[in-house]
Amino acid sequence: MCWSAYQSVGLETAVVKTYPSVSVVVLTYNNLHITRECLESLMEFTEYPNWELILVDNASTDGTPDYLTQFAGQHENVKVLLNQDNLGFVVGKKCGNQEFYQRLCCSAEQ
Repeated sequence: MCWSAYQSVGLETAVVKTYPSVSVVVLTYNNLHITRECLESLMEFTEYPNWELILVDNASTDGTPDYLTQFAGQHENVKVLLNQDNLGFVVGKKCGNQEFYQRLCCSAEQ
């Protein structure tokens, strides 16, 4: 590998770390076709280099949980939380927010 290849890999990593981390929480309940379009759009059009996607499913029955799990397996910046019951909008979003805050607090303590 030539020097420029090593340099660009190190430079890219260094540049990404200068951007604050951003978390996007998406709450789902059924409507798999809309969820698919939403996630594909986020992945295609998000240019911000340091972001994570937290997907929270409220006990969908239309195949959404399987799709979300598969989707997360294909993208390293995606985390999935699967609720056993439909907790509603507010509590569902709170689950995603708690996932973010838990990591934020733990990384601040280190």
